[in-house]
Amino acid sequence: MKLILHMWVIIAALCCQPDNATCSTESDLLSLLDFKNSITSDPHAVLASWNYSIHFCEWEGVTCHNTKHPHRVTALDLANQGLLGHISPSLGNLTFLTALNLSRNGLIGEIHPRLGRIPNELTNCTSLRAMDLSSNQLVGEIPVNIASFSELASIDLSQNNITGGIPSSLGNISSLSELITTENQLEGSIPGELGRLHGLTLLALGRNKLSGPIPQSIFNLSSLEIISLESNNLSVLYLPLDLGTSLHNLQRLYLDYNQISGPIPPSLSNATRFVDIDLSSNSFMGHVPTTLGGLRELSWLNLEFNHIEANDKQSWMFMDALTNCSSLNVLALFQNQLKGELPSSVGNLSSRLQYLILGQNELSGSVPSSISNLQGLTSLGLDSNNFDGTIVEWVGKFRYMEKLFLENNRFVGPVPTSIGNLS
Repeated sequence: MKLILHMWVIIAALCCQPDNATCSTESDLLSLLDFKNSITSDPHAVLASWNYSIHFCEWEGVTCHNTKHPHRVTALDLANQGLLGHISPSLGNLTFLTALNLSRNGLIGEIHPRLGRIPNELTNCTSLRAMDLSSNQLVGEIPVNIASFSELASIDLSQNNITGGIPSSLGNISSLSELITTENQLEGSIPGELGRLHGLTLLALGRNKLSGPIPQSIFNLSSLEIISLESNNLSVLYLPLDLGTSLHNLQRLYLDYNQISGPIPPSLSNATRFVDIDLSSNSFMGHVPTTLGGLRELSWLNLEFNHIEANDKQSWMFMDALTNCSSLNVLALFQNQLKGELPSSVGNLSSRLQYLILGQNELSGSVPSSISNLQGLTSLGLDSNNFDGTIVEWVGKFRYMEKLFLENNRFVGPVPTSIGNLS
């Protein structure tokens, strides 16, 4: 029988008023035992120590660390234990709980709006700082009153089956630094109110069903280090030209699989700590900015499935510029509008480069022999272009090559025997 789990029983139960008589050491003990009783399967016997033989502060997953109240529970961490069952509302008696991590279990239930709102008395809760309920089987909607927990710094609800929209009230939690709702069934638009979260460093809303534009207010959050909005239906005519200037702390940008058009902002180079940029599967057009060559820590640049052009010496200059990215591991430009000869400077790309994907373009001429300098390659995609000439001996010099795509070109002559050297 499917357990019914109201989100406020999960969340609001984490706090109770400090002057409540039930908020005592004995109450902590009974609350933990009641939680244990709500678990129907404990495959790793993580709760085996939860008995009267030792103090509950010594139980696995339980932390008691409070200088004024040393025997009160401050953290409960039972992540990745394969637990099945539901979350007992008795956790509401853990007055000093500041961190809850029940992620990567099999906790099930329904977040049902008709089961009520947060009691007004809970709006004064100030203990809870971190909440991780990711990788369970929770359904229903994110309650609007989640903003009542005004001291939350981190919320992770990823990898569940949560539906509905993202409450705009989240923008009222000024202490929030991490908001993660990846891999759910969330719909609607991204609330502009999230732009009030001036301490936000991680915004991960990817792999949902979100639509509409990305609010301009998000691009003004200079504290952001990671933006993960991939695999939604976001429609953006063009990214702000000053994106890299306003988001100068950005390290990872994932906007792939959306409906974003316009040019790639050259200002991205102003975010000098960039590691990953994934703009694939959109409708970006224009040239790859040469300014990206200033990103010395850049490891991942994925621009596949767009309308990016390179058809003359000037528009190919980005390849020269990227040779300055000494940490580059992935360069993917599959299915764009690259034309003409591949510059020989491709062979001067980072020695760390493992993936070079240039298939399904209109590249022509001979493959530069300098490409054999990229000895770290494990995957090389040159397929579905107009390359001609012979497949020369360099093809067998890649010691670590695992995937080589050369089909659908105009190569002539025999396949070199050195190709047999590929492992």
